[in-house]
Amino acid sequence: MKARASAKSNVTYLATELFTTGRLKESQFSGRTMRPFISGSAQFWYISGIVLRPELKGGRAIKILLSRGVGCWLTKAHVHFPCQLFALAYSEQGQALLEGFDFFKLRNAKAMPDGAPLFALQVSDREQLLSSLNSRGVDACPPAPEPSN
Repeated sequence: MKARASAKSNVTYLATELFTTGRLKESQFSGRTMRPFISGSAQFWYISGIVLRPELKGGRAIKILLSRGVGCWLTKAHVHFPCQLFALAYSEQGQALLEGFDFFKLRNAKAMPDGAPLFALQVSDREQLLSSLNSRGVDACPPAPEPSN
């Protein structure tokens, strides 16, 4: 799972506006273009790289993956609350996962250049995000794994 930030500056606010209105493709977001904003606080986040195999749906493996991914993101990223999270749903399983975490459909697939519906989640503060995740069995602050000998 990757979270790509767009800090609230004129340039990245415009990129967020273009993306959420279907005028910018997912492939036009890259780590290179976002790197200048890595140390700044960001209000808009795009989540990509969540791939679900049907046999993992609803299982412990996906909860562990999300727990570690979100935990790392919250620890290392400079999230400016309130914030908005965005994700494209390329499959029915992806859409179900997003809807299971209260994401709502912002744009239909036909309105997006990637051909996948765009989902969004508005988060008022860190506590709301953690509470929402915990209620779904995702511990965003899991204990560190035991070192292997």
